[in-house]
Amino acid sequence: MHLSLARNLPILFLLTFISIGNTISVYAADDKDFPESVVIEKSPYRADYNDEGDVELLLKPFNERKHRFGGSVSVNYNSWNPLDYNPDFFSETDFEEIYGEAETPLISLFLSARWNTALGGMAGTLGAGYYQNEGDSGSELTVTPLYALFTWTLDTLFGEPYLAPYGTIGIAQMHFTEKLSSQEVGGHDPYFYYEAGVLIQLDWMDPSSDFDSYVEDGIENTFLSIAMSGMTGSPKDEKDFTVPASIVAGLKVQF
Repeated sequence: MHLSLARNLPILFLLTFISIGNTISVYAADDKDFPESVVIEKSPYRADYNDEGDVELLLKPFNERKHRFGGSVSVNYNSWNPLDYNPDFFSETDFEEIYGEAETPLISLFLSARWNTALGGMAGTLGAGYYQNEGDSGSELTVTPLYALFTWTLDTLFGEPYLAPYGTIGIAQMHFTEKLSSQEVGGHDPYFYYEAGVLIQLDWMDPSSDFDSYVEDGIENTFLSIAMSGMTGSPKDEKDFTVPASIVAGLKVQF
């Protein structure tokens, strides 16, 4: 038996060498070397040793594991208040005198489809918001903006996007109604919308929950957003919702 094994050692060595060579060639090859039917996915995980010396499975940094396409959901608070709006039912036309601060400030929900590039994330966004303000004389102003936006986020400054500046431009279609007793007016006008701010990543505060949310729900990042926004346009009939600057704060979940 030992003689048989000795005679076969050269063959075993040759087969092992060929196997190792094939493995190396697979890992070294570019995607273009494979047939279209072959799909190669990079792993989002890495192995490391914890404080007890045990092997632990961790997430790679976002900019190493991210996919080409993704998406996000975000909810924003906006301090927007249409001070140049001309109330319809009063001789006194000062908005602050009649309405003051809103009972329901502008809250908006956004859904984004995102393309990840080496220069950052580029996203197309659709959204809708709600604002309501009740005047002291019983009048009520309700505004529902509909958004179509484009956002560029510079999230490639670090392996993880701890801080990510971003800019947004697009259209906000402002639908409004104003009521007083049985009287009602309404309409809609498009405005140019712009926003600039920064995303602050929250995942680093709890790496264990970050790992679990990625594995179970596909959540890549969770951000706090802080920004300044504005609207400009040419409204009709003095129903002016132009606000040059307002404060925006929100929460964004990225997939």
